[in-house]
Amino acid sequence: MFNWGLYGMLCIQVYIYYLSFPRDPLRPKLIVYFSLIVETLQVILNAHDLFVVFGLGYGGPEVFDDVHFAWLAIPILSGIVSVTVQTFYAYRIIVLSNGKLAKVIAASIVAVAIMQFAGAIATGVKTKRVGLFSELQDNTFTPCSIWLAGSAFCDVLIAVSMTAYLWNSKTGFNATKVLLTKLIRLTIETGASTATFAIIDLSLFLAFPNNNYYMAPALCLSKLYSNTLMAVLNSRSNIVSDREALYGEGLDGGLMLPFLKE
Repeated sequence: MFNWGLYGMLCIQVYIYYLSFPRDPLRPKLIVYFSLIVETLQVILNAHDLFVVFGLGYGGPEVFDDVHFAWLAIPILSGIVSVTVQTFYAYRIIVLSNGKLAKVIAASIVAVAIMQFAGAIATGVKTKRVGLFSELQDNTFTPCSIWLAGSAFCDVLIAVSMTAYLWNSKTGFNATKVLLTKLIRLTIETGASTATFAIIDLSLFLAFPNNNYYMAPALCLSKLYSNTLMAVLNSRSNIVSDREALYGEGLDGGLMLPFLKE
């Protein structure tokens, strides 16, 4: 249910983005709509499994042990979305500061993102081969740990790096200071939310080796990545009040910060 709720939020955010930023460069547009397509596929697969378990398979306890399409919907599609969003953030770090340190940090983020993506793919492949939830922990421990731990570490690294570079980008202009402060706060909040969710997921995976409690937050992890990305992109929009329209006061909602410009 939480996964469906996050999907509804994502659809609204994509619609707001479509209306607000038709002149955005092609790269962020492709990432936005690609993420929406992947998330839609995940919701469809999830809905199929729900119907099979609670509809067609009602009354048969063995149906609960079958992974169905969970091998694709959870680790693989989540890994695709996360590596896409994390790579996008790495590119924006280079845009903010083209120095050697920024390139090293961006390369580190991409390397960790690819590592966790590989762990997600391996987890999905092994889950498909095993086919039963009751045997997942014994067969997917290593790749699943790499996937979840890599996601958490990458999110923390992105949040810290983006905050540092945005803070150093502050100028003497009040309007720019306000926008950068808003973006710094948003970066910390979005990075902390995905990292916290990944850490909770990893903790459940390690703390309950005989259960699959971690599957619930894992199902929602990709939706968090997509929604946090959209929150950052849509943070540029601003509802103009009557006073701003008449007297030109307030902030320019269409101002392209260094973090978002091409």
